[in-house]
Amino acid sequence: MSILRKDSFFSICFLLISAATGMGVLTLPWAFRQTGLFLGIIVLLYWSILCSTTIYFLIMGGLHYKVSNITELMYYSILGEAKIENTPIEAELSSVGSKKRVKIASKVAVLCDVLILFDCLFIIPCLLIFLSDFLIPINILVQQELPKLSIRYPGLEKSSLAKLFYNLFFSISLFFTERYRCIIFFCVIVFLLCIPNNFSAVKLVSVLSVFSSVSTAIIIIYFGLSSNQPPECQSGIMAANTNFCREGKIELFNYNSIREFWKITSVSNIILFSHFCHLILIPTTKNIHHMSTRKIKGIVITFVSAIFIFNCSVGISGYSIFRSNTLPNIISNFAYNDPLIVLVRVYLTLSLTVTVCMEIIPLIDSFSSTVMFLFKSIGSLIDKRKSEIEITSSIKNSEPNLTADEETNSNQCTSTLASTVNLTPYFGIN
Repeated sequence: MSILRKDSFFSICFLLISAATGMGVLTLPWAFRQTGLFLGIIVLLYWSILCSTTIYFLIMGGLHYKVSNITELMYYSILGEAKIENTPIEAELSSVGSKKRVKIASKVAVLCDVLILFDCLFIIPCLLIFLSDFLIPINILVQQELPKLSIRYPGLEKSSLAKLFYNLFFSISLFFTERYRCIIFFCVIVFLLCIPNNFSAVKLVSVLSVFSSVSTAIIIIYFGLSSNQPPECQSGIMAANTNFCREGKIELFNYNSIREFWKITSVSNIILFSHFCHLILIPTTKNIHHMSTRKIKGIVITFVSAIFIFNCSVGISGYSIFRSNTLPNIISNFAYNDPLIVLVRVYLTLSLTVTVCMEIIPLIDSFSSTVMFLFKSIGSLIDKRKSEIEITSSIKNSEPNLTADEETNSNQCTSTLASTVNLTPYFGIN
C-alpha cells in the first residue's frame, strides 16, 4: 500500500508517533493532579510548541547537511559543511581551513555518541522492565480464570482439543510469571523485528503501535465519560484494599504546585518524556529528502498535534476519574481483572515493544561510532608508542657510531701530529 511506504507522509508520521506514545502515558493523569486541569494543559501546550520547533530544526538540519544521525549533524554543523557521500572524514578534513574547528567537532561528536549510548543503555532496560510488569499480571489473570472455564462450561472437560489449549495456555502463563523470562522473551521479539534491512518490520509495526496508543486513550476516555464512576473514598478497613475510588474535587489550578517549583519540573519531565522521539528524527530524513518544506512542516504539525491530543485526553480523563486519589500509575487505580484494563496492558505492551525497537536504531549508531573511536584511539596510541621506541632505538644506535667517529678523528689527529714530529729533523729543526 502506498500509504505505508517508507517514504510516505503517513508512514513518517506513524513512525514518529509510535516512538513517542507509550512512554510516560500512565503517569499523565498523576501529572494533571500535581498541576491542576488548566495549568497541566498550559504546560502540555508549552512543551508541544517547544518540541515541534526542535523537531523541525533537527529534520531540516539533517536534510541540509545530508547526515544520518544526530552525531553527524553535530559534527558537520560545527564544520559548516555538508557531508559528502562515500567520502571518508579524513578527506573532508583536508578541505577545512580551521584545524581548531575540526578538533572541536570531533570532540563534540564523540561526546554526543557516548551520551546517546548511555541514554539508550539506560532507557532500553527500563522499557523491558515496564513490559514485563505489563505481561506478568496478564499471565496471573490467565492462571486464575482458566480453571473457572471448566466450572462454567462442564462440556469442555470431555473435549481433547479444549484440554490441549488449556494445558498450552496454562503452561505459557506459568512460564511468563518470572520477570527475567519476560525480558528474555521481549529481547527475542525485538531482535526479530530489527533483523530486516532498514528496519522495515519496525516501520510496519509502528502502525499497530499507533492503533494501540489510540485504543488506550479511548479506553481511559470511556472510563472518564462512563456513568459507572468510582465511589468516594472511605476511610476504613473495607476501603484499604482498593484504589478504585475518587477523592476531592477537580482542581483547575493547583496553587501548591506553583509555589513548589519541583512539582512543575517533575510534570515537565513527564510531558517532555512523552515527546521523546528526537533520536530517530535524523534517520528518517533519508526517506523524506524529496519532500517540500511545506510537507515537512505538515509532518511536524501532525505529529505534535497527535501527541498533544493524546496526552490531554489521557491526562484529563484519568485525573477526572480519581481526582486527588490518582496514583502515579493510573492502572493501579483499577481492578487488575477488569477486561478493559487487561486490553490496556496488551495495547501498551505492543506500543512499548515498538518503542524499544526505535531505541535500537540510535543505540547501534552510537555503539558502532564509539567502538570505532576507541579502536582509532588505541591504534594512534600504539603508533605513537612505536614511533617513540623507534626514535629511542635510533638514538641509541647512533651513539656508538658517534663514539667510533670521534675515536677515528682522534687517531687521525694523533698520527698527523706524530708524522709532523718525525719530519722535524729532516727540515733541520732542533
